[in-house]
Amino acid sequence: MENAANSLKIAFAMIMLVLAITSTFVLVSKAKETSDAVFFVRDETNYYDMDSIKRGPRKVEKDIVISTLYRLYDESLVIEVKKGEHGPTSIDKIFKSDDYNSSKEAYEDISEYCQYISNLTGEFYFEEQYQEIKTSGTYEQDGSEELTLEPGGTKIYITYTYKLPS
Repeated sequence: MENAANSLKIAFAMIMLVLAITSTFVLVSKAKETSDAVFFVRDETNYYDMDSIKRGPRKVEKDIVISTLYRLYDESLVIEVKKGEHGPTSIDKIFKSDDYNSSKEAYEDISEYCQYISNLTGEFYFEEQYQEIKTSGTYEQDGSEELTLEPGGTKIYITYTYKLPS
C-alpha cells in the first residue's frame, strides 16, 4: 500500500511539472506576440505606401557592383556599367544573365571585369538605378493597384554609372 501511495505522489509531481512547463511556454509565447504587435505599431515604416515613394538613384561603392555581377548566375538580370562624365572609357560594359550561363569562359569574363573594377583607385562611387520589368504574365489595373491575374517572370535592369564626388 505504501508503494502505491508513493507512486501516486510521483505521478502527481510529474503532472504538476508538465503543467508548469506548459504554462511557462504559453506565457512566453503570449509575451512574444504582444511585443511583436507593439513593435509593429511603433514602426512608422509599416504604414508607408512603398509605391508612392520616389526612389532615385543611390550611391554605392565598387564592392556592391562586384557582388551584383556575381549574382548574374542566380537571377534574371541585365547589368550595365557606364563611365559617366569622367570615368575610364574601358569601364563601359553590359552583362545579361541570358548570355552568362555556367560556362567557364563566362565566369572568367565576369571575374576579370570584377578584378578591373576592384583595382580602380581614387575617390569615386557608382550611381545605381534599378528597374524591374515584367516579361510575362497577365496583369490588370484596378484604380491605383495592379492585380496579378497570372503570375509571370520579371527581368531586373541595373545601371551603374561611374561618378566622381562633387
